[in-house]
Amino acid sequence: MTASDDVGSTKTELVREFPELDWNLLDKENWWYTDDSSLLESSLQFRSRFQAQGIILEPDDVFRQRVHLFEDWLASLPQHNIIVVSHGDFINELTGTDLDNAKFYTWDFDPK
Repeated sequence: MTASDDVGSTKTELVREFPELDWNLLDKENWWYTDDSSLLESSLQFRSRFQAQGIILEPDDVFRQRVHLFEDWLASLPQHNIIVVSHGDFINELTGTDLDNAKFYTWDFDPK
């Protein structure tokens, strides 16, 4: 995951900016990855520029687990047509498709 510097807005900021939306699925104020205990030594040099800014990059195994949890959540929904808006790395891991910015993609999800 190379875009963890896109940490986003806190839950409070999102609620204030988009009060019409339900933010109950965000269980933490800072909902992005914050634990650097599993960083590999070989990636520390690359990641150090982000850490200098107080940003901790999400390890690949944690990222993939987050994608699998999202797939499980999608599979549990009764709806058949769902719009997902996300960052490219996440969509790529989820669908295997590399999209350009601001593009849409139709994907037939197989919950296995």
